[in-house]
Formats: sequence, structure tokens, C-alpha cells
Amino acid sequence: MRQNESLREVSLGKTPADLPLAELPCVKLTDQQLQDARGIAYRRSRSYESIDGGQVHGEQSYRDAHLTGVVGELAVAQLYDGRIDRDVYEHGDEGHDLIFGRTTFDVKTTKTTALSRPDLIVPVDPTPIADYYFLTHWVEEHRVRVIGYASRGTVLDREPRRFPGETLNYVVPPTELQTPGEYNPPQCVEDILFFEGEVV
Repeated sequence: MRQNESLREVSLGKTPADLPLAELPCVKLTDQQLQDARGIAYRRSRSYESIDGGQVHGEQSYRDAHLTGVVGELAVAQLYDGRIDRDVYEHGDEGHDLIFGRTTFDVKTTKTTALSRPDLIVPVDPTPIADYYFLTHWVEEHRVRVIGYASRGTVLDREPRRFPGETLNYVVPPTELQTPGEYNPPQCVEDILFFEGEVV
């Protein structure tokens, strides 16, 4: 799954669009986690000012957009008992937010109130390189819903479009997302084979 030609995932069960919202994983964050997220978001927003000039993202301020992203990363990390990368990179991260084994995740988070099941939106630039893309929805101050995820192959298996606004993005609707498991993160094929080789 590290090649762009990887096969598109086929859902063996219901997609996030088929399930009641209450059946999707929901992560509760503590006051301390939110305070930590604010600190990380502040440091990241300062480091990104030279990259995109501190532009406003949708209706959110620049710093709030970073906070939304950090909160989503925390939610997925907590769901799978992992840790977020607290480092700040001068020119942005390496194209992923979390690593489980050798499998990389990039987390896209929205705080929209217009939709209960938003689309997964992945920018065309920089080229998507993570193994999986997670969509989270920050629905209340201490509560984040993990909507679903898609492999890089699924993300790239579509024509990009200018949505929302003028930015060119890959847009994956909830009907094409995989439902997240509550205990085990998805793994790329190489990780599964590596683990099975260790057991034998």
C-alpha cells in the first residue's frame, strides 16, 4: 500500500454513512489534553507563518485551525493508545501525523456544524504520502467523533476538485470511508507481513 497503484479498499461491512452517529467511536478529551493541544497549536501556528502567511482557514483563525488539527490527532492517538508528535517543524511535517508500527496516519479534522457526516478532504499539494487518512469531527469542546478513514489508494483514486472554495482537493464522501475499529488501527500490508514473519 505504499504505491499509488494500490487497490482501492472494499468495505466488508457498513460504512460510516450507514451507521447511526452514536455507533461511531467518540473520544473524550480532558481539560489537560485540551490545554496541551492549545500549546502545541500555538507553536505550530508560529512555525507555519512563513509557509502560508498565516492565512485564515474557512471561518477559523489561523491558530484555531491548528488547534482543530491537534485535537483530531489527539483523538485518533487516544483511540489507539498512541502518541502524537509534539515536535514543531520549520517547513511542516513529513506528510503524516501518527505512526503505528510502520503504518502512517494523517488526520483531517473539521469543526463544522453544518454537517454531521462531513467529507474527508485531502489537499492535492503536497502529494498525499500517508498510508491512511482519518477524518475526525470535533463536535463538542471535550468530544471528538472519529468518522472513518481511507487508504492513500482510495484517496488518490478520484479526480481532484476545487472544494471547498478554490483549493484543489481529493474529496472522499463518508460512503467511501472505512469504519474505524475501536481497538486496533488499520495496518498496511507490509506491517501485517512483518508481524506474521516475527511470529513464525
